[in-house]
Amino acid sequence: MEMVERRFSWLAVLIIVIVSISIYTCAFVAGVTLGRALERRKPVALDVVDDGHGAMVPTRRSSAVKKVGPWGGSGGWYDFGIRTVPRRLSSITLYHSNGAIHSLSFNYYIQQEGGDELKLVKNGPWGQSSSFDSIAVRETIMLSADEQVSAVEGTVGHFRDVVEPVITSLTFRTNAGRTYGPYGGTGDEQGTPFSIPADKGSVVVGFWGRAGWLLDSIGVYVSIDARAP
Repeated sequence: MEMVERRFSWLAVLIIVIVSISIYTCAFVAGVTLGRALERRKPVALDVVDDGHGAMVPTRRSSAVKKVGPWGGSGGWYDFGIRTVPRRLSSITLYHSNGAIHSLSFNYYIQQEGGDELKLVKNGPWGQSSSFDSIAVRETIMLSADEQVSAVEGTVGHFRDVVEPVITSLTFRTNAGRTYGPYGGTGDEQGTPFSIPADKGSVVVGFWGRAGWLLDSIGVYVSIDARAP
């Protein structure tokens, strides 16, 4: 009788172990599948339509914007962008080291439906702040209705053993005459320079591109009818 009880006891333990391993394996596979699906996700399209001339015309009351760029490489795991037509930028935060932009995030205001109130939308971070064991420096640029980004400059090059080109530096210029940056690497050895100026009377209201361990590419959304709140 005692031998039978022992056999049943070991059988119960074995069943518990097998069930636990099965549950863990299923959860792991489901997590990996979900992660890959999220990495492949595309940003939700702007609530705008193309007028056929490169400009984006809003379907609701807001400033029209156009999409410019991107500059950089084709690496990274996911695309990023904005979900609704923005009114203006509120802040830009990035992590950078001497050689690359590791991550980018930004906040912007959108028009509330049926009113004049603005809602703050947070976007990002895109990239990894501490990738490649780098001691990345955090920088935040606070903006206002009287000071908005009028140009974005930077360089595209290679960082360590990354095969695809990445964004190696960024500089932001505002319509108040201020310059923020350069952030990331400095000097000609950092890569090929690029410049994205907004047309007179327009400002940069958001960013789009690709990211993974680093900021792989960047483009901008430029307002056509910049109206300060």
